[in-house]
Amino acid sequence: MAFKNSLFILFSLVLFSCKNEHVAVDVSFNSDTQSGVLVMDGKTKFKLPKDSTSITITIPEGTHTFKLNKEKVFQCAIPDEGGILNLNNERFVTITETYQTNENSLDFHRYSNRDFVVIDSLVYIIKNDTTTTITDQELKTYIEEEKKSGYALSSVKLYKAEKFIKKDWDYGLGQDFPEEIEIYTSKYSNNSSDTKTKILQANLFMMIPFVEPKYMEVRSLKDVMSGKNDKAVDSNKKDAQMKMD
Repeated sequence: MAFKNSLFILFSLVLFSCKNEHVAVDVSFNSDTQSGVLVMDGKTKFKLPKDSTSITITIPEGTHTFKLNKEKVFQCAIPDEGGILNLNNERFVTITETYQTNENSLDFHRYSNRDFVVIDSLVYIIKNDTTTTITDQELKTYIEEEKKSGYALSSVKLYKAEKFIKKDWDYGLGQDFPEEIEIYTSKYSNNSSDTKTKILQANLFMMIPFVEPKYMEVRSLKDVMSGKNDKAVDSNKKDAQMKMD
C-alpha cells in the first residue's frame, strides 16, 4: 500500500509540474499607442518599451487574464507550444526558407509556383527564382483549389487578427532565419534538405515589394482571376512576332 501511495504522489507531482510548465510567448504591440505595462492575472507585470514592436515573455501555460494600461481585460489560453499575444489585433504571415546540404542539387522549393498569399484584394508572389514567371492561370488554379479543399497549397500562410495565435512556426517575431542549420543526412544520399518557417507582421510583409521589388510581385486578385496579365503577355508576344515577320 505504501508503494502505491508513493506512486500516486509521484504521478501527482508530474502532473502538477506539467501543468505549470513555462512557455515562451511573443507579445506584439503598437509602440506608438501601446507602450506601458502589460499585467497578467492582475499581478505579474511586463514592460512594453517604446523602441520596439514586440518582446518575448516566459509565462506558465494555461488560461490567463491580460490587461494593458487602461484597456479592457481579456483572457487567453496559452498552450505549451507558445505563440503570439496579439495586442494590436494584427495579421501575420509565415514565410519559408529551404536549407540543403548540396548547393548543386535541385531545390524543388526554389522552383515552386506556390510561394504566394492573397491579402485583401491583392496577390503577393515571392519570386525565389527571378528568371521564372508564374501565370495568372497557375495562380487561379492554386487559389481555387485552396478554396475548394480548405487546405493551404501555398508555402506562405496568412493568420487572422486574433488575440492569441498558436505557434506552428520555427522562428518568432524577434528571430531571423539562421545562416546555417544542422541537417541529418542519410547514408544512401548526399543530398538532404530541410525547410524552416518564420512569422512576421503582415504589414511588414506587404512592404517587401517596395523595398525589394525583384523578390516579390503584386497583382490584383481581380486581374489574376480574369487572366488579364496573361492576355497582356500574349498580346506582347504576338506584337513582337509580327515585327519579326
